Amino acid sequence: MISENPEVSIRLVDLKSFDDRIFQHSVSVCILAVVLGKSLKQPLKNLEDLALGALLHDLGMMLLPPPIRKNQGKLTLAEMNLFKTHPREGFNLLGRFANISAQAKAFVLQHHERYNGSGYPKELSGIDIHLGARIGGLVDAYDDLVSDHPHRSRLLPHQALAVIKEGTGRLFDPDVAAHFLRIVSPYPIGSRLLLSSGEEVSVIRVAAGFLASPIVQVVSDAKGLKPDRTVLIDLASDPRFRIEKVLG
Repeated sequence: MISENPEVSIRLVDLKSFDDRIFQHSVSVCILAVVLGKSLKQPLKNLEDLALGALLHDLGMMLLPPPIRKNQGKLTLAEMNLFKTHPREGFNLLGRFANISAQAKAFVLQHHERYNGSGYPKELSGIDIHLGARIGGLVDAYDDLVSDHPHRSRLLPHQALAVIKEGTGRLFDPDVAAHFLRIVSPYPIGSRLLLSSGEEVSVIRVAAGFLASPIVQVVSDAKGLKPDRTVLIDLASDPRFRIEKVLG
């Protein structure tokens, strides 16, 4: 994939040196896009295009002034209009790379388009948006929500998933969003939860089909005391317990 065009590898190295936060975001988007693409039963070639498009989707950010790229606060209208040029700038940068597929380039150009036509740069809607970009736009939005920014704190996964769910059919392709909501847990491993019993627990395992009912290990009881032995609770099979609050 990348080895077919060494210049692409160089651009990725440039991106990492230029802005490590954007690079890390691109890697996360790549992982999520491929996992979602597999859930949608996309063939291998499409998964490769998703991966490449995801890694390069924010390449155009390199051409933005640092204050806009780093987004330290609310942008003015003029600054937002300049920010909105980055998908097309990235697409133009890739124009001379013959070995990059049209599908990967569409990901770069269209990842900020939205299902109802409210996105940019072309205000495309529905299936006029390439499927790869519909996948990419959703996972890009999700990773952005769960990442820290200079002007706002990240959302916890369950909060970000609620935003995705609320935008389903409006901002995001309903079928793509439905698959995403079936594969991403609102309580990933390591999440700390408060149960209805008053116990504080840590998620240690998430089973497919039971994303909202993980297996947890008790960290402290209702009195705040640590157990003297390992206590596991399967929230999917034990109706005595429910999640009251996400602690972190």
